[in-house]
Amino acid sequence: MPCQNPIECPRSHDLTGRTPARGRALADETGATVRQWHLADPRPFSAPVRVVVGTVNDPDDRVLRAALRGGVPYVNITRWTSRLQRAAALAAVAPAASPVLLSSGWMGGVSALTAAALAPGPGATVGIAVRYDLHDRAGADSVEFMDRLGLDYEVTEGGRRRTVLPLTGTRSAALDRHLVRQAVRLLTGPPEEVPPSL
Repeated sequence: MPCQNPIECPRSHDLTGRTPARGRALADETGATVRQWHLADPRPFSAPVRVVVGTVNDPDDRVLRAALRGGVPYVNITRWTSRLQRAAALAAVAPAASPVLLSSGWMGGVSALTAAALAPGPGATVGIAVRYDLHDRAGADSVEFMDRLGLDYEVTEGGRRRTVLPLTGTRSAALDRHLVRQAVRLLTGPPEEVPPSL
């Protein structure tokens, strides 16, 4: 007999993406269903959901707009800083029917969370170096920000904000005991700018 009261129903979740076959293993592992939704596809997408968690870029705010229209709580963990500001403005003027949490950071903020967990205490400085791989499983989403490499951006150092150029601040980064590479600055959504919660 189908469950009549959604609050008492067994919890399930849908994974959506442009290539459902790539999500099949995760769906099998977590008991999820997989559906195709390519954000560049103009056809509407509908799903009866109680919350939306965005883990890929939503360049035109399609998922955010759908969640706002449907009164569904929305969490996004991977937005460029400029798109984060635009999405926050969009959510701020929408009727407050459900909460919106927007975040930004390299690969969904994993590096920032790791740094916070490893920091020796409050006020500590932790350097993060990311080794980019041309075969990154995130695909095109992992390099979509490259068009911003020529734009200045703000950083916070020593409690003060200042403007820097991308691909500057060269330093050595030890990626393991035997592998040292040169690292440069990239805009990845610094943690001090996020998350705005609306």
